[in-house]
Amino acid sequence: MTATEAADLLNPRKDGKPNPNFVGNNAATVSDVLNAGWNLQNNGTAKDFVKPYDTVNFINGLGTTAVVTTREGNTTSDVTFNVKAANGSVTVDEDGVKVTTGEMKPAVDANNKETGAIATSANPATAKQLKDALDAAVKELATAKDALKTAEKALEANPKDPALQQAVADKKAEVAAKQTPVDAAQKAHDEAGLNKVATVQNVAEAINNAGFNLTTSAATGGEKLKGAKNDGELIKPSNTVEMVAGKNLTVKQDDKGKITYATKDDVTFTNVNTGTLNVGSPNTYTDGKGNTYTKVGDNYYNPADVENGAPKPDATPVTIPADVVVKPVSPVTMKTEAAKPAKNNATDAQPSSALNITSKDGKPTQITGVGSTLNTNVVKTSPEGTPTTPGAAPKTEDAHLVDLKGTDAVPVNKNAAATVGDLQNMGWVVSTKDGNGYTDVVKNANKVDFKGGAGISVKGETTKDGVREITISVKDGEVVKPNQFTAKVNGTDTPVTKVGDQYYNTADIDPKTGNPKDNVTPVTPDKGTTPTNAGDGYVTGNKVAAAIQKSGFIVGKQTEKLSAADFNDKDEKVNPDDELRFADGNNTKVKLATKVSVDKDGNKVTTTTVKVDVTGLPVQYTDKNGTRVTKVGNQYFTVDDKGNPTATEVKPEDLTTNMVNPAAAPNVIGAPTTLGNVEGNLDGAKTGTTAPTDSHAAPNTADATKPNYVNTHNAATVGDVLNAGWNLQNNGKAKDFVKPYDTVNFVDGKGTKAVVETADNLTSTVKFDVDAGKITADTTKPGAVKGPADETLTKALKDAKDALAKLPKDADAATVKAAQDKVDAAQKAIDDSPNSNKVATAQNVADMINNSGFTLKADKTKGDNSTAADLANGEMIHPGDTITMKAGKNMSVKHEKNGSITYETKDDVNFNSLSLGDSKHAPTLSADEDGSLRLGSKNNQAPVRISNVAPGIKDGDAVNVSQLKGVTKDLEDKIDGVAAGSNAAASLPQVYLPGKSMVAASVGTYGSQGALAVGYSSISDNGKWLIKGQINVNTKAKTGGGVGVGYLW
Repeated sequence: MTATEAADLLNPRKDGKPNPNFVGNNAATVSDVLNAGWNLQNNGTAKDFVKPYDTVNFINGLGTTAVVTTREGNTTSDVTFNVKAANGSVTVDEDGVKVTTGEMKPAVDANNKETGAIATSANPATAKQLKDALDAAVKELATAKDALKTAEKALEANPKDPALQQAVADKKAEVAAKQTPVDAAQKAHDEAGLNKVATVQNVAEAINNAGFNLTTSAATGGEKLKGAKNDGELIKPSNTVEMVAGKNLTVKQDDKGKITYATKDDVTFTNVNTGTLNVGSPNTYTDGKGNTYTKVGDNYYNPADVENGAPKPDATPVTIPADVVVKPVSPVTMKTEAAKPAKNNATDAQPSSALNITSKDGKPTQITGVGSTLNTNVVKTSPEGTPTTPGAAPKTEDAHLVDLKGTDAVPVNKNAAATVGDLQNMGWVVSTKDGNGYTDVVKNANKVDFKGGAGISVKGETTKDGVREITISVKDGEVVKPNQFTAKVNGTDTPVTKVGDQYYNTADIDPKTGNPKDNVTPVTPDKGTTPTNAGDGYVTGNKVAAAIQKSGFIVGKQTEKLSAADFNDKDEKVNPDDELRFADGNNTKVKLATKVSVDKDGNKVTTTTVKVDVTGLPVQYTDKNGTRVTKVGNQYFTVDDKGNPTATEVKPEDLTTNMVNPAAAPNVIGAPTTLGNVEGNLDGAKTGTTAPTDSHAAPNTADATKPNYVNTHNAATVGDVLNAGWNLQNNGKAKDFVKPYDTVNFVDGKGTKAVVETADNLTSTVKFDVDAGKITADTTKPGAVKGPADETLTKALKDAKDALAKLPKDADAATVKAAQDKVDAAQKAIDDSPNSNKVATAQNVADMINNSGFTLKADKTKGDNSTAADLANGEMIHPGDTITMKAGKNMSVKHEKNGSITYETKDDVNFNSLSLGDSKHAPTLSADEDGSLRLGSKNNQAPVRISNVAPGIKDGDAVNVSQLKGVTKDLEDKIDGVAAGSNAAASLPQVYLPGKSMVAASVGTYGSQGALAVGYSSISDNGKWLIKGQINVNTKAKTGGGVGVGYLW
């Protein structure tokens, strides 16, 4: 039933008319109460219908902690989900999230051969020992904490008790003592590298080198054939393992790595030796009507449509009618066992072995297809005897009976199996040779019926020695009662009636009671005589008819007033001449009607009808409109004002059982009335029971023999309704028993936001959203982003840390502590801030990464800046943007792997002039109009001097060592800048949890140069796909970048 349908049963109609479905005044059963409840859904999908005494357990989830508290006298429960930070392989401090990385290498054996396994960071035995030690220490710490909670709870009840105060102090000391071994065990656990996380590349290489050794061997009775890889083979990821089906086998591959080997339906063997042979398929089913089916999965097929255990491509399942039950056909088991001695075998041919053929379920089985080894003899029969038409020839037929003698030439094989056909033709010949010539054969299960003619009595019995005896006789008799006899009394045949063990004159018997009249004495039959009853002989139809016509009993209404003692509730047999009288009872009225008629033979026939009307009951059947209804036969009809049925029929499904208001008019149920003094059924409503508070098990409604049984068809009281509810738990621990009108309050937790929505006042949706923060652009630093934390709090923490760092080394302890306290207070203010622990959505992170970046700007130190006006202030480079490194005049640019960009001057350059130095006397190289090289001063082209130049090989060489070193230094700076960018990119942290994303920044240095890198990484929800990208810029204003994607399996 939906919430809308339930509301329709209680709410009035909008048009003001009576609601025909209104059940607000109906009495509820305990079953109604126990089956009332509310719908529990998970993201809109139905999960459960929570009924009274059910338990709703709020438990810790992935990264969350569930907390349930109860207040206001157990009438209001608060449900909170807090976000729980991870630890172990991931540590978090003020500098961010750090991942402890390890390394994964292939394991090798003593011969340095890869085993296919991955080497662990610690010896497995050592790792287990460390883990067991940590688990044991954690367990002892948990026990100490539980003891502390118990002591604290006792102290809460009596806070001034010194002994309890000391007990709490002792327990706190014990908890502190137990924490030390936990820390030591955790430290040893971490130092052994058990919490380290491998990099994606390392994991990929380890996976690619991992695998398993595939070898073959022979079990008992099997045989291993020599192949190309007889000593086995290491199978690594991406290798193909081909599963091949050999002779008499089939192989099938399904999804999810399922490989199925099976024998073919039709196999060929040269020889089979077995003590037990099972024939048949466990997938064969029958409907009990001779039809068989082959079951594949959940479908049934005709056996011809299934080959090697699978349906043929064009096969379609058989539809089994709903009223047909199919059962499996048990396979047949043939087993060899020792023969049992049997005298019907020849002395010199006693069998030594036997073949036991049974179904695999242990039941006998049928054998078909067996041929007969016997012949038959023809028997001429006359199945209809002598024809009724004079002169007509009798009808004859040929019947066949098996020949169990055979001939000397072809004797009967006694050791051959008999067939059903042999049994069908076994029998004997029956005939009426001296009668009408009837002759026929009687075979197994044929019936021979001995019938008696007029006045003939036929009786049959089986004697003690097994003889079937048929007796045919004729005997006369009278229609008398079994206790009426004729006895010899004083030598005279006297009619007597037997009562008990004594005989009385029939005239002395009261015909109404069948007992002797008062003051009469029994008679004694003469010695040596036996009273006879004529009722066991042959009687004519007239005698029977006359006896029946005279018999009977009186039916009437009781007018005599009877006492309570007369109604002793004993059974009484109604005999002829007895009286059967009907009396008015409580809320009943007896009516009799007798009609006299004459049958076709002229005999007087009376028909007496007894009618009992029920009146004045407090509970009455009515139709939907409240009109009273009575049952007539198997049908229901409304009644008139006198209580008599009308012609208006009411269907059973339209009946309603109503309480009748005593003040109501005839045949009207009246205004709703209260049904009181009803015993409660549930704890708290039932007399002598206590209402549940924190939890309660569901009532026993199944087994009446067990304690606390509640019949679900009992009427429910208001107390039952108010004491029905459901269990509220927190991580499996009982917190409250929620009853009607109690309040369950879903509240915000740490990092979560509780949302309860009710759209139609019928269905409420409860969800806990992550209290997400938002990463926004930092307007003061183009390309940078900032989190939701209060900048004032962040600045206060930075100022406190700076103040602590600036303290002199010889500062006194009090000063240092005061500065540290300020740092701790500032950190706590951030931790307690509602925005500090918020998490960002993946979309928000992606948007902010895409909007982050750095400013790329061209400028000059000495020389010219030819940047366009709209780019004079630089350009923001976002992740995903492309930076094109172009080579201008006299320059060449080269892009190599790993984001290496190299700028060089061309080997052949072209300058108008080349000045060496900034002074006006700087040497200048230029070309004359005729193409000759001119060397002169910068302004007036005055001759200049080239000094300290080593002699060259050819005239005019001007190679200077100092100038060469300068060029080399410039190139080194560029190379250092590239290396610094690579170091910065390599230092970027990377996301490692499925469904998570990370934006990160890092710096790097090499030689005299430095670089800044910004990166983004993300792992898909299923943990299979990883994307990563980065961009870096060095102090030489050179920019590099890279992006990658990986798939993990």
